[in-house]
Amino acid sequence: MLPILIQLGPVKIYSFGVLLVVGLLVGLYFWWRMGRDEHWDEIALFDAFFLTLIVGITGARIGYIVTHPQVQTLYRALAFLAYPGMMWGIGIIVGVMFLWLFARNHEWEVWKVMDAAAVTILTIIVLGSVGGILNGSNPGIEVAWGWIYPGETVRRLPVDGWNFVWSLVAFGIVSRVRKEFRFYAWYKGEASVAKEGLAALFGLVLVGIYLIVVGVVDENVKWLIGGGIGIVLLGAFWIYSRIGRKEKHDLLQWVRHIRLKER
Repeated sequence: MLPILIQLGPVKIYSFGVLLVVGLLVGLYFWWRMGRDEHWDEIALFDAFFLTLIVGITGARIGYIVTHPQVQTLYRALAFLAYPGMMWGIGIIVGVMFLWLFARNHEWEVWKVMDAAAVTILTIIVLGSVGGILNGSNPGIEVAWGWIYPGETVRRLPVDGWNFVWSLVAFGIVSRVRKEFRFYAWYKGEASVAKEGLAALFGLVLVGIYLIVVGVVDENVKWLIGGGIGIVLLGAFWIYSRIGRKEKHDLLQWVRHIRLKER
């Protein structure tokens, strides 16, 4: 473990913070490149990234304050460096909701934006999880084949290791789906063009799988299993509902054409 990357006297530079910043920069690059390819306005593109980031961090902090009553004063709530704590799951949900509204306000194709956002978020999580491994702050349950964390005498399941593996695999899957979904015959179906959004919905299903695994291996958060199953089912149903089918208008025209021929 390497929680402190550099220490210059009283100044400490933490591995997690450095990797998180690197992840944000790499994520910004991916976001900008995908937005440029879609010919979105560059100023609005950067606004979307940084405003979503601010809203997400604010939501994550508020979520932590609400769920941790020990943060009793306004000073402790605002001093997140002295009294750290974030509910990143809530932050991501709030940020995505804001981005959805931002995209609609700028008349961008919302599902196309969600696909790009899924790739961007997973990019940040991959590098952030590396920082989490170096930080060594997220040991799981006691197991026979896990890691021995600093200050521990027993082996524990490395939750941060699972975060890294999951995010890396999820990034690969979502990135590939975003590029190739138009060629999936099962998804395109009878429609002339496959609908955007498959990458984002695959990401949603993968989040559900992540929660199920965490709930299984960590006895303290067994409730995540039910939530994960619900998210997987929601994502699967959503994907099914977007599979290409003949539009009702086309179907009605076909029925009318048959009736006219019968006459």
